[in-house]
Amino acid sequence: MKRAGMYRRGKWLGSPVHILLALSLMAVPGLAVQAHGPHVHGQAVMQVALDEGTLHLELKVPAMDVVGFEHSPADDAQRRAVEDAKARLEEPSALVRLPLEADCSPVSARVNTALADDGDDGGHGDFHVTHVFECAAPEALGHLDVALGGVLSGLERLDVEVVTEEAQARTRLQHGNQRVLMP
Repeated sequence: MKRAGMYRRGKWLGSPVHILLALSLMAVPGLAVQAHGPHVHGQAVMQVALDEGTLHLELKVPAMDVVGFEHSPADDAQRRAVEDAKARLEEPSALVRLPLEADCSPVSARVNTALADDGDDGGHGDFHVTHVFECAAPEALGHLDVALGGVLSGLERLDVEVVTEEAQARTRLQHGNQRVLMP
């Protein structure tokens, strides 16, 4: 019996979640340039994995496009801007709208940024956002709509990589084109 997941030439490569986790490891500082190209203002990367009924979303976006700066906060107003952005990015509706028929419920959300930790961001801070949903009817998840307005209004383009048990795809979103079709 064949395991669920990705196969290539009959060899099991792992489930979409395993593949997404492997891709995420490539985003470790120092390796990010190799994984998704250089840090570029106005551009972000989202990875989407659907494994049975679990939908994983990961977003990496330059802080400049979220809060208007990418250095450690210099004052209370900038610290508040970072905390407000983190709170908005933790809300699933701030990032995506899923078809109601898929009956998806948020399970977890995590937002990380060196800007909030007063860490050394090297002058190019990013926000790393992860959302996990459980979908009762994943077969109805034919698309998702990304909210490129609001907290992501500074983006000019979003490259989206999608992995499901059946296929993988890549698409580029810009304002006016905010729908990701699931392969």
